Amino acid sequence: MIPYIQDIITRFGGRYFGSQQEKDAQYYTADILKKYCDKVEVEEFLSPLESHFQSLKIFCIVYVVVLILFKIDINIAAGLGILNAILFLGHFVTYRHWLDFLFKKVPSWNVIGDIEPINTATSTIIVAGHIDSVKEFKWWYKLKQTGAVLSVIAGIQITLLGIYVLLSLFISATWFSY
Repeated sequence: MIPYIQDIITRFGGRYFGSQQEKDAQYYTADILKKYCDKVEVEEFLSPLESHFQSLKIFCIVYVVVLILFKIDINIAAGLGILNAILFLGHFVTYRHWLDFLFKKVPSWNVIGDIEPINTATSTIIVAGHIDSVKEFKWWYKLKQTGAVLSVIAGIQITLLGIYVLLSLFISATWFSY
């Protein structure tokens, strides 16, 4: 497998998802699989490939807006903070793709190779992998594990700010009602 991976890197370089390099690498892989498989197909699909990582910009901007609104209008800050936390958890953390509609769909490809059994099939084996080279967080590359930890802390802060502002709203409403 390592020689195959090195061959793909040498032949196609960076294979950003949706790029011509990714497409060429997929068709190259299909040609290799034809030697071993009974049936090989390259499946093209459209997907908002940028939505997952680009949505982080939205969550961070809303986070700053909530911080500012907290001093101006706690009601709006609470609603926006909770909405941001829910969308962050749903779209980014749990991959529910709630915000995909905001991003352009672009083509990408899968290669599917089938090997038919000689006798009756009693099990199925699925082998999957990414041929594209995905974006990585620059701070993860530069800071290694520390960058990953800081990302987790930032995600927790996005979630907790919504809860904090909402609690502040309830506490201030309770406090002033006496």
